[in-house]
Amino acid sequence: MAACDSTSPSSVDPPPAPAVIEPLVEAALDINALTIRVNNRGEITSGRWLTPTGENFGTIFRTGLWVSAIQEGETRTALVYIGDGILGPSAFTSEREGGPFGTYFLERDAEVENPEAWPVSEGAPVNNDGSPRVYGDAMVWTSMTVETGAEGTVYERPIEGLRVNQSVFAYDNATEPDVVFVRYELLNTTSQTLTDVAIGHWGDFDLDPDLHVNSTGFDLDTGTSFTYLSDTAGNNGTAPLIAVAFLNRPAESPLLSHRIMRKGNFRDPDFGEFGFVTPEQVALALRGLSNTGQPMVNPETGQETLFAFTGNPATMTGWLDVSFDVRSLLSVGPLTLAPGEEISFTLALVAVQGPTIGEALTDLRARVQALQATPSIWQFD
Repeated sequence: MAACDSTSPSSVDPPPAPAVIEPLVEAALDINALTIRVNNRGEITSGRWLTPTGENFGTIFRTGLWVSAIQEGETRTALVYIGDGILGPSAFTSEREGGPFGTYFLERDAEVENPEAWPVSEGAPVNNDGSPRVYGDAMVWTSMTVETGAEGTVYERPIEGLRVNQSVFAYDNATEPDVVFVRYELLNTTSQTLTDVAIGHWGDFDLDPDLHVNSTGFDLDTGTSFTYLSDTAGNNGTAPLIAVAFLNRPAESPLLSHRIMRKGNFRDPDFGEFGFVTPEQVALALRGLSNTGQPMVNPETGQETLFAFTGNPATMTGWLDVSFDVRSLLSVGPLTLAPGEEISFTLALVAVQGPTIGEALTDLRARVQALQATPSIWQFD
């Protein structure tokens, strides 16, 4: 056997440096063919899926949580940023007295240099031995409250004492490579009951740099809101989809609405972002009503409805969205949150692509149903 030359470089990679737990303004979840960023105001942004050849598949520009509730006799809200500079940053904040605090990134099985910095007192998940717990294979975790915004906006009356813990996580290629899971825990820290609580997920998803060729659809069977390229309707060419679905619902509340949600007031102004002025209008939107409280009407049937765009873009039948720079708003409720009560639920952001939109939608339905039937990968004690 030849002698080993101790001066030659080793073929064994050195062990990775221990992870450092620290509060960040923004953290990136970069796993498989997707990259997504999460900031300390609850905004899930700059999400990007890549095709196997490295091309941009689609983008999550911004998405996040909306909540409305009656607190001490008045309508109050908590919601992420909407619009391009219309309202400014989200009402959620991770800042605490005595900070610093922020958003945290950890990978499963990573050696941690300073486990004592894991914010257990704020509800950060832990294992039985008290060590930091990571959902999935990589996780961005944030704990937030709601701050008061400017008068005359939807932020002016926040839900006081509502704490929201958000876990954004994903698995490696072995398990669900094209899914991002978002787990929310909502805790009422006050002595007042929150009533008529509606919970929604607002999203701005783009599948093409030309933002005006996107459309929104809704699959009522699985409760899935999806964005598709309008020119793929009628099974016209390869069809990418980005979708959001509740995997479970807080307090087993029913689906409430899939509401028309427009950028600005350029089309359907009564369902436009510029129409939001008061917290009451957020509550109306989460209940499937217009900014002035009018019901949606399915143009194909002439009937009032709580669920927009339920048509089939593969067959080009039923109520289909127009081609536009689209938004989505999917909600559940209403429910009650008693003093000290905590509820949790998980959503999935899913990317699929098919040779036609019909096949892509079939795949999407199967993926969502499979996820809903496999709580072991997204539901935790």
